[in-house]
Order: sequence, then C-alpha cells, then structure tokens
Amino acid sequence: MSGASKREVRRARELLVDADREKRSEGLDLCVAIASPEVAPDLVAALSRNLLAGVERTRALHVLADMGLARSLEDIRTDGWLDHLGAGVAGFEELCDIVGRPFVGFATLLGVQIVTLDVRADDVEHSRVGFTLGDAKVEHLPMREFKRRIVTALVEERPPSGQFEPPVDRRKAVELVGNRQLLLAGLFDWTLEWIYLAGPPRGPCDVHLDVHHAGRAETLTLDRLAVMLRADVEAEWSRYLDPLAGVSRDTVERARALLRTDPGRVIDLLGGLFRYALDFGRRSQQAPPDPELMATVCDGLALLGMAHSAASPDHVRYGEEVIRLGLQTFPGVAGAERLHLGLGDLLVRTGRHAEAIAHLRRAAALGVERDAAEALLAEAMFRSGRLVAAAVLYAGLVDRLPAAAARVGRAAAEAIERQGRPAIEAARMVLGARDRGGTRSN
Repeated sequence: MSGASKREVRRARELLVDADREKRSEGLDLCVAIASPEVAPDLVAALSRNLLAGVERTRALHVLADMGLARSLEDIRTDGWLDHLGAGVAGFEELCDIVGRPFVGFATLLGVQIVTLDVRADDVEHSRVGFTLGDAKVEHLPMREFKRRIVTALVEERPPSGQFEPPVDRRKAVELVGNRQLLLAGLFDWTLEWIYLAGPPRGPCDVHLDVHHAGRAETLTLDRLAVMLRADVEAEWSRYLDPLAGVSRDTVERARALLRTDPGRVIDLLGGLFRYALDFGRRSQQAPPDPELMATVCDGLALLGMAHSAASPDHVRYGEEVIRLGLQTFPGVAGAERLHLGLGDLLVRTGRHAEAIAHLRRAAALGVERDAAEALLAEAMFRSGRLVAAAVLYAGLVDRLPAAAARVGRAAAEAIERQGRPAIEAARMVLGARDRGGTRSN
C-alpha cells in the first residue's frame, strides 16, 4: 500500500533493530503489511547489520524484491566459468599449468587471447607469451611482464557507476556489479546470492550483496567486494613472485577442504608450490625453510598432486609427478610423510597397490597418523594378494580405530572379513593376549 503512516514506518524501524528477535520478526511482519518503499532503508539497514537471519532474512529480501529493490543472483552466478570455457579445448589444461590458472582467467576476462607460448624448460619465467587484444596483431612479452600487465589492469579497475533506477532486473543487476567483477568473483570462490538496495544508489557503497566465501555467509557492499577482489588478484601476484609468501597452514587446510568438490581451486591456491620445488631443486646450495614451513610445503605439494589427479583423468600421471618431485627435492624433511601418504593414496586409487605399500609404510614409519595410513595400507595389501597381512591390519583397525576401518573400500573390507576370517581371529587373540599381559605388568 502506498499510504503508510509515519507512525507505522517509525514503529517498523524501531522493531527491526530491537535486540529481541521476536520483536524484529514483528517488525518484519509490519514491513510486509506496509509494503511501501518507505521501509526499504530500514530493511536494508537490518540486513546489512545481520539482524535478520534464516527464514526472516529470506522474507526481507523478497519484500525488497517485490518493491523492485532486490534480486536473487542465482541465474547469473559465474562459479566455475573458466573450467566450463576450457572444457574440451585442446591444450587448455597445459596452458593453465604453465601460465597459471588464475592468470589465464585474468587474461580471458580482459579480452586478452593467448595464441602462442614459447616455453623455456630450464627457465619457465622467461618463456614468451604471444597474445592478441581482439585484433589480428600478435604481441609478445616475457611471462613475468605479461602477468604483471594483466594484474595491473585488473587492480586499477573500479566498480561501474552511473545512473540507475529500479526495478533491479537481470540486466541491471549485471550492470551494477559489472561483468569483470562477476567473473573475478567466480575465479575466487565468491558466490553472489542476492543484490539489494534502499533506493537509487549514489555509488557502490549503496549497493549491498549477500555472498558465500570460504564456507561462510557474508554481507558486504559492492565497493567492499571490489576491494576484496583486488586483494585476491594482488595475492595471486604475490604468490607468483614468492611462492611461499601465501602459504600457511590455513591455506593448506582450506585446500584440503576443497579437494573433493573443487580440485581446480586447490590447484589455484597451491600451484606456486610446484614452481618453488622446481626452483629449489635447481639451487643445490639453498637452505630449506624452517621445519614448520617445510612441513606445510610438503603437505601442500601432496594436496596439489592429488588435486591434479582429481581434476581430470588425463592428469593422473601429472599429479603423481608433482608428488614425486616433492619427494625428490625434499627427502627426509619434516612433512615428507605427507608426500609418501599422498603418493600412496594416489597409487591405491590408480590400482598400483604393490607400489603403494612401500610409500604407505614409509609414511607410517615417519609418524603420519595411523588412521590416515593404515586403512589405505590394509586395502593395498589385500589388493596385492597379501591376505594375511591385510586381515591382521584390518582386525587391529576394527578393534582400535573403527573410524579408520570404515575408510577401507567396502568391497575390500567385505572380502577381507570373508576370506581372512582365520587370520583376523588369530590376530585378535594375539592382540588380546598382549593387552592382558600389559595390564598384568602394570
């Protein structure tokens, strides 16, 4: 209704910012009843301050949408756009491996087309990139200068601005956010969910977004999103200049969480470690970093190799070589057990069980968590025909680490239980006697 009284609007405003959730819900009900743009600033204020959550938040966004001041961005998300663009394109994955997936994405969204790549195997950074800017003229630059220029072009760009009048339809939502920012958001795992505003915006600070990033829901303005995206671009450049600059335990754990669902992003996060290992191997006199950082590097290299193998069936061997490079370059350092574990895991997945056993045993000997290595080891032993050893190991897992036993492949576990029953019973008798002996000695 268009004739909302000042008293109703004032009451809605008071309720929406009340500390009591029930009163905020009452204020939302009043906004629905008023159905007037006069309450839009109060709804946006409550949303931007995260005073409304869950169902109430969704209701408030739909109230604004009915006024033409909000819109879901589900149909214009750009998650995974680079992978979709490169699917089926010959040489695309190789290009991403050499140039770096984020930099290929940066070039693409700037309209830069890479047409030639003269690779120097002994010094990749002095490889020459041939590219066009949408015309027939091909320019050539060293890899480092090419990357510097596209990063500079992106960080100097600002969000689009101009006259805007509601309602927010699909075209206007894209214009408000900007095509390049939409594509950058997709590269860096920013899932844009809703766009909303209180009225015609004076600038990016008046445009609000609900987003998901790094597993968290966030609320921010368009200018803040632009700042965050520029920081992401600059972080990629910093990782390129110093592959260890952006490596931390938090980065590695984030990559581990993404491994199953988004191996491409894991490659983006940890790809610099491969170049670091190559450079380190060429400098025989270089001292390794401190043990804690070295352990993080090894863990990251193992995840990077597994991500390459998971990203494409054609890259399984490449992923294996990444891990083997780590073992060759950093033998015996803190964290080498993660490389042995990662390689053992990959070998089990690709059916080379006898080869996997040595690496899994080495990982266990170097101190990797038992539940991480022994489930893979039991399956590898069974698949390679070592039934008694597999049965004994599996029996110990079932009795002592049932969560780890559950990770043994179902078919292998059932076969071990069925075919290795005598060995399992004997193992349990030995383990039980050992436990009783230990109790008496205490």
